[in-house]
Amino acid sequence: MTENFPTDKKSLRTKHLQLRDALPAGYRQVSTRAIVTHVLSRVARNAVVAGYCAIRGELDISTLMKVLVERGNAICLPG
Repeated sequence: MTENFPTDKKSLRTKHLQLRDALPAGYRQVSTRAIVTHVLSRVARNAVVAGYCAIRGELDISTLMKVLVERGNAICLPG
């Protein structure tokens, strides 16, 4: 990208949220599937895994977390 990016934290956050929100739904779905495949191929069964509940356009990894729990993994979420 040739676009100038802000350097202060608040402006950077705003800019990146705008960029993320502009991603097409199809791209988000493909990205989510790729993340699920990648994580499942690399995380040992019964390992403890950090997760998150998606907000404001973040990739929804709830399916990944469900599969991990079914495999015996423990999920840690921020409190």
